[in-house]
Amino acid sequence: MMFAQGAMTFPDAGWLNCRIERAGNEMAGIVGRVGTGSDVSHIRAVLKEIFENAAIRRNAEMLIDGSDIRSREAAIRFKMLIGTIDIADADLVAAFHELWVGREDERAHLQLLTKVGYEFWPQNAAEFLSRFIAERTGSIRSPDFSD
Repeated sequence: MMFAQGAMTFPDAGWLNCRIERAGNEMAGIVGRVGTGSDVSHIRAVLKEIFENAAIRRNAEMLIDGSDIRSREAAIRFKMLIGTIDIADADLVAAFHELWVGREDERAHLQLLTKVGYEFWPQNAAEFLSRFIAERTGSIRSPDFSD
């Protein structure tokens, strides 16, 4: 892992590059294609790192405000996502990545991450990925998004 200007950058995996950036209190995983092809194991690794960073952030929030039950619930949910990403269907993981192509998609992903434990309680990574796909394809209309 390399560090640059407050961002974690994952080494090029042949086609996938990911940075975890902090903007104020928000943390976003930024994924972009570097080449061609599809390697679901790399997408899963990136998602694990994003979920782990989100869990760390929620744990820190819980330590600051010990009565913040929602941050505790969010941290638990993110650990569930970490524990189940490896068993999520490969086609689902690839479909998730196909829909994460631009800045609006990054914003949508960040918004979904911030909803975990507050407005959305996924039981597993497949449910998280399915929700992102549904919101991005219009199957579920998120009130935070406008066309």
